[in-house]
Amino acid sequence: VKFSDVSKKEKKGSSLSASEMSSNPPNNKKDRKNSLPSTVKQDIGLPKKIRDFLSTADLDGHTSRLLMDARQIQNSQKHVKVCNFLSSQLHSKFPQVKCYPFGSTVIGLGMPRGDLDIFVDLGNCYFKKSSKRFMKNSIHKIQETLAPIRNYWRDFEPVTKARTPILRVYCKAEDIDCDLSFSNGLSSCNTALIGYFIDLQPVCKKLAMFIKAWVQNLQLGMNSYIVSLLVIFYLQQKKLLPSVKVLQEACESVYIDDWLANFAPLTLEQLKIPMSTDFYKHLVGFFKFYAYDFNYDKHVVSILVGEPVNKSIFDHNQEENLPPEFERFKFYMSHIDLDEADEVEDLFSNHKPLVIQDPFELCHNVSKGIQAPKLAKILNYLRQTHEVLNARFKN
Repeated sequence: VKFSDVSKKEKKGSSLSASEMSSNPPNNKKDRKNSLPSTVKQDIGLPKKIRDFLSTADLDGHTSRLLMDARQIQNSQKHVKVCNFLSSQLHSKFPQVKCYPFGSTVIGLGMPRGDLDIFVDLGNCYFKKSSKRFMKNSIHKIQETLAPIRNYWRDFEPVTKARTPILRVYCKAEDIDCDLSFSNGLSSCNTALIGYFIDLQPVCKKLAMFIKAWVQNLQLGMNSYIVSLLVIFYLQQKKLLPSVKVLQEACESVYIDDWLANFAPLTLEQLKIPMSTDFYKHLVGFFKFYAYDFNYDKHVVSILVGEPVNKSIFDHNQEENLPPEFERFKFYMSHIDLDEADEVEDLFSNHKPLVIQDPFELCHNVSKGIQAPKLAKILNYLRQTHEVLNARFKN
């Protein structure tokens, strides 16, 4: 199934379409200026910190060292120790408690002083849908339980207005900030999926580490999950990674909150996909793809299908026209009360400037918080970084 017509000429006046800033840019300064929102200055140069980073003599070696540091963090088993502390200290009040670490630290993409994400299952919640009320109540109960244990926990900060409420707390025993969530096991499944992809293709992990460092140095407010999905999607366009759908078709279905949340960890050999280790080629290619080739106005980044998807196919009242790959999205929309649904928390937000679909929870645009001015800034930095890297490695 083809979800986009990338050869079709896009509509004129598409202010955020990267294809409007292609390798054949507008001929005059006025056109170039109007290709991004006027609220963002067009002459924002790369910060010195990033210029120095990009001019590092051995970018490959530098990125490998970042990965070695991340591996040391992963191998320290700090995340396991914190979960053990947490489980043992909650067990008396919540005898069925289980703690699941997830995120960058667990899969070898963590950075020094990075937070530790933990899903706290207080009792058979892994496969269920947890209400916001339940999560807020859980936050209150956990803070009440842990606060007296001052030699382990301090600096409690409930964040209850987020899509998924969390409890931020500092673990003194292991010197790490923790984000505790109480929803379900989807976060753990997402981490397993990202970990599978970055370990499957050698260039994937290195590319994800570099882009993560680039994003953090620019303070773009894009989390590691978004970075990983963008890297995976780019490599899917190069036929170096499979779609999630291919992996799901190779195993029996497991559902969490009615979302299909498992996959078969097939090898490159089983998938008939070649191994790629050409870091510089795909480093330049990543920035070119997102600076010039991807159409942000029209398309969704979906690693579920591994190709650009038209935003419009997810419009309300169009669910019957969705292809079978999005059956779970159709099921979700058929069971939700649109009159009561929150547009941001419950619906897909498929016409936001940047739409990156969660591969399991298909109604979730993980980048919905990135508004047009920020996306314009990101595109500007992508374009300038591509120019620097292309000049360095074009031969």
